[in-house]
Amino acid sequence: MSAVAAEGVLAVNVGDDPPLRFARAQARALAAAASPAALAPAAMFTGRHPGNIVLAGRHEPWPPEWTRRLLADGPHPAAVLTGADYADFAEGGPIAGR
Repeated sequence: MSAVAAEGVLAVNVGDDPPLRFARAQARALAAAASPAALAPAAMFTGRHPGNIVLAGRHEPWPPEWTRRLLADGPHPAAVLTGADYADFAEGGPIAGR
């Protein structure tokens, strides 16, 4: 993350197939260096569908307003994972509410 400005955001579009091993590995790598979030259609986080997940990381904590805006803008239904939900996804465990 040293290449990202102090207030910048690194965004990576990760495509994967079930059970999302590659996407989860990328999520773990990003979490080691940043305050991360993941955005995708909600069904993607079940690990049962192929598709894309956008991983985003920044130096500062993820702003809740960004989550609200991303959910409003879609895709619909969308999910934005941060905090414990992001960690659960990255580690391959179940995600609360999914």
